[in-house]
Amino acid sequence: MRDREAERQGCREAKMQRSREEAEKQRGREVTKFEKKPIKTYRDLNVYQQSFHLALEIYQITTTFPEEERYSLVDQMRRASRSIPANLAEGWAKRRHEKIFKRHLVDCLGSCEEMKIWLEFGMKFNYIEEDKYTKLTGKYAEIGAMLSSLAQKWQIF
Repeated sequence: MRDREAERQGCREAKMQRSREEAEKQRGREVTKFEKKPIKTYRDLNVYQQSFHLALEIYQITTTFPEEERYSLVDQMRRASRSIPANLAEGWAKRRHEKIFKRHLVDCLGSCEEMKIWLEFGMKFNYIEEDKYTKLTGKYAEIGAMLSSLAQKWQIF
């Protein structure tokens, strides 16, 4: 009896996930799939994986910026984008101390907001197209929401 209930529950969850993905596609958002697996290290956190991949994307984008931006906007964007996964890793190592762990999450949130500003500058200077700016700021908003959730539910990890 319990097996059937579990199977039904799994089917319902899969249908709900598919409908969420379809809704995101209709809104024009890219649906990124990350495996659900037990969280043993910070590398298993979806927020870490997404922020790490986004930092790599920011690096690629900034390679096209003009040379005169190399030590200003490019440097700031690369540092802020890398700060998020780096602070997650450091905070994870110290998660037994609630205040320290949450401080690192707050630092990550600050870097997310900072990245939105740098991206806006990039768009205003015509280094980033408006649709790319919208996509990237949406990704940083998602990461910010995930970080906020992690700060509230940190004890389950």
